[in-house]
Amino acid sequence: MAGWNADVGAQGIGGGPEVTLVDGSTFAVSDASGDINGGVHGLYLFDTRMLSQFVLRVAKHAVEALSVEYLGPFSATFISRLRPEDGPIDAPIVVLRTRSVGNGMSESIELRNYATTAAALDLELAVGVDFASVFDVKAGRAVQQGRSTSGRGPGLSFVQQMPSGPWIVTVKAASDTHYAPATLTALPPGTDETRLRWRVEIDLQTGARVIELAHPCGVPIERAVHATRLASWRSSLPAFSSNDPTLETAVARAQEDLGALRVFDPDHADRVVVAAGAPWYMTLFGRDSLLTAWMALLTQQELAVGVLQALADLQGDNINPLTEEEPGRIAHEVRYDQQTSRMLGGRNAYYGTVDATPLFVMLVGELARWGVARERVAQFLPHVDRALAWIDQFGDRDGDGYIEYLAATETGLRNQGWKDSWDAIRYRNGDIATAPLALAEVQGYVYAAYVARAELAELFENPDAVRHWQARAAALKQRFNRDFWVEELGWYAMALDADKQPVDALASNIGHCLWSGIVDDDRAALIAEKLMSRPMWNGWGIRTLADDE
Repeated sequence: MAGWNADVGAQGIGGGPEVTLVDGSTFAVSDASGDINGGVHGLYLFDTRMLSQFVLRVAKHAVEALSVEYLGPFSATFISRLRPEDGPIDAPIVVLRTRSVGNGMSESIELRNYATTAAALDLELAVGVDFASVFDVKAGRAVQQGRSTSGRGPGLSFVQQMPSGPWIVTVKAASDTHYAPATLTALPPGTDETRLRWRVEIDLQTGARVIELAHPCGVPIERAVHATRLASWRSSLPAFSSNDPTLETAVARAQEDLGALRVFDPDHADRVVVAAGAPWYMTLFGRDSLLTAWMALLTQQELAVGVLQALADLQGDNINPLTEEEPGRIAHEVRYDQQTSRMLGGRNAYYGTVDATPLFVMLVGELARWGVARERVAQFLPHVDRALAWIDQFGDRDGDGYIEYLAATETGLRNQGWKDSWDAIRYRNGDIATAPLALAEVQGYVYAAYVARAELAELFENPDAVRHWQARAAALKQRFNRDFWVEELGWYAMALDADKQPVDALASNIGHCLWSGIVDDDRAALIAEKLMSRPMWNGWGIRTLADDE
């Protein structure tokens, strides 16, 4: 369960010394030459590392990276050279590795000889598979698990027994290749050749299910599954223009990144959700996916519908302290690897978040405000009411009218709001607050959820429900402005602690309260002023915690 805690992963797409390619829940992390070799490098699918080593040698030598040309979020060409041992500094041997990921990986390797004399050079790939959980990789405790076999079928296979049956990674080449344990070698071309082309595919099988590679070797990239999906995404976006080129660039970058973060449900072909982030969080997160889908409504509404449908399917049914599942609760995080499933008592979802459930209700209400068809909104109403029931029956732990959190086990998240690192909630003097904690912004989310439910009741012509939820919202707003306001400081407490005392640090949580509408009108301008004050505003944006706390 340690893997559920927030962590810092590798650089994002195209950033830093590592190169990340991503397609849905598949992602590959390598160095700038394309080598996968140690640390966090790997090809990942279903939160499992399917390749832990993929190292190219030319004539037994490593290649030197020159540049990377990105062909999309899922594909790139790594341009390298074979460094000369002596003589002129210019290298006549150039290596191009064009890689594409998606339900596996395909790679075309091309060797170009720009010398005036012929060269017969062999290519060698050292391959390793450890089937490690993404959590173990991030924690630096991954160990070799896969068993390598050679001479079985057209390639090099690695096998690991899982609860669903054997998981198999097969590495095969499309040209004359010699297979030895953990190594593929391309035979050198004739001496009159100036180019050597070598195509390699990594095919995956999980149990009885053979994973269909998104971009098989020999298929033009523009005809690959992920490429056609991305082209469809781009064509669906609204046109945007501005006389500010910086703004145009930012919007274009945001649209591309959002398209790259989409994950397609294999069991529902028409459903697409947005993942929390590349590379380590290419999966559905309750809070992150809900908020991102909300902010993307201006671009399109299908992401929000897909996120709501996926979270509705996962909505809690039982009480399970290990996963923190409770009836009506919306999941915090979904994972796919079977090792995590064993760790979670046979489940692949963890529910330890206090804010995803009211945010779910808020997003359904926002869809209705954007004019989504009544029948599409209606499908979520039972889930909305179950979510609101969770707030009353489980979220409000002590019946004081506020929603609180306390980890159900020692391995669960200690803090279950958006600031979920273990030491995030502190008093002004630096002491860490004691749970159960009632976060200010979460009360705002609950208030906005009540308002949304009242509007939904009006949409579906239920006047009694309209009055009920309006009254609930008004009562919560009144209590909040009485109990969370710290008069001597002039701002709302970040939270109420286990003794119902204010956690008095000045933090950006109060900005969420403005967004939700729970702040009294006569205090709104004061809160905005605090957020823009020198301790909170650093020139780039609003700090999460004032710099004088």
